[in-house]
Amino acid sequence: MIRETYLNRAARDARAKELKAQGLQVKRRATGPCQLHPMYVKDFEGQEKNETGFGNTVYKTYFGNLYQVEAH
Repeated sequence: MIRETYLNRAARDARAKELKAQGLQVKRRATGPCQLHPMYVKDFEGQEKNETGFGNTVYKTYFGNLYQVEAH
């Protein structure tokens, strides 16, 4: 199973189209405000993505919206 999270809706849709062309079943989702470590967001640009800290709890970032694609 593939599960990826994006900041940009267009990037998520492009990835969903790519996965669907490979013959996979694809689901697209959107979330509201949440906190998540940037290393889990595919298209996040910034230094925080590489900083993990202890247990990834120190560097959680607030996101207004996130877009997810799931395929299997």
